[in-house]
Amino acid sequence: GGVGKTTMVEKVGEQLKKDGLFDEVVIAVVSQDAKVVKIQGVLADCLNNLKLEGETEVGRAKTLWNRLNNGKRNLVILDDVWKELNLKEIGIPITDGNKGCKVVLTSRNQRVFKDMDVHKYFPIEVLSKEEAWYLFKKNMGNSGDSNDQLHDIANVVCKECQGLPVAILAVATALKDKSMVDWTSSLDKLQKSMLNDIEDIDPNLFKSLRLSYDYLKSKDAKSCFLLCCLFPEDAQVPIEELASHCLARRLLCQGPTTLEKARVIVCSVVNTLKTSCLLLDGKNDDFVKMHDGLP
Repeated sequence: GGVGKTTMVEKVGEQLKKDGLFDEVVIAVVSQDAKVVKIQGVLADCLNNLKLEGETEVGRAKTLWNRLNNGKRNLVILDDVWKELNLKEIGIPITDGNKGCKVVLTSRNQRVFKDMDVHKYFPIEVLSKEEAWYLFKKNMGNSGDSNDQLHDIANVVCKECQGLPVAILAVATALKDKSMVDWTSSLDKLQKSMLNDIEDIDPNLFKSLRLSYDYLKSKDAKSCFLLCCLFPEDAQVPIEELASHCLARRLLCQGPTTLEKARVIVCSVVNTLKTSCLLLDGKNDDFVKMHDGLP
């Protein structure tokens, strides 16, 4: 996690539709649970709120199959696939006789592509040392400009991110314009972090995002982030619901008394969390989501 698979595939989908290579591009985040009904529902929502006829998975799959095999050039993107999927059960046309539906998968596990007999496989590598340092310097502010020692420490901190774009952005933003003491302390934390034995977590990504969380100045931001952690994996988290929970649980320091006031604070906090790479954009401005590299 953290190399930018989701961002890349979203941009590719947007560009392909813009260039007219596909009539429709639909995307569904699969995640670890990989529930067929959930995937069907997300795809249907992307297809102009397609109404799935029938209460069974088979009936819903038939409706999706007919819609995606309608003679148009359709692209289905299945993001964050953890294990083999039966595309036919979902309702995605995969036979050689389909009339133009293509499928793109993203996964952190190469075995998934072998199990699903993927025709073409494109590995996404981490950033090179030069690319990583360029991205890091671009986001670390003026730190190190006039201090050779701090500059050297920043370079070592960057290496601890292991070329992961999300980790680099999170750490560089968190340490932007910080003092030598902060940089030295952060490097020590990154080097001593021990997460290698935790399953399904990239330790380099997790320790970087943890550092970003630790450097949040706002208690409201920390409370809001922890609240987001309670939602299911890859969930679209409604900002309105966040504001409602924060108000009811009295999580905001300013103690807003109305939902409208809580919403204003939460919107500001969400922007802070996005800047810190702890939250990602949701399907529209009313939603956010957690990074899939977090447990």
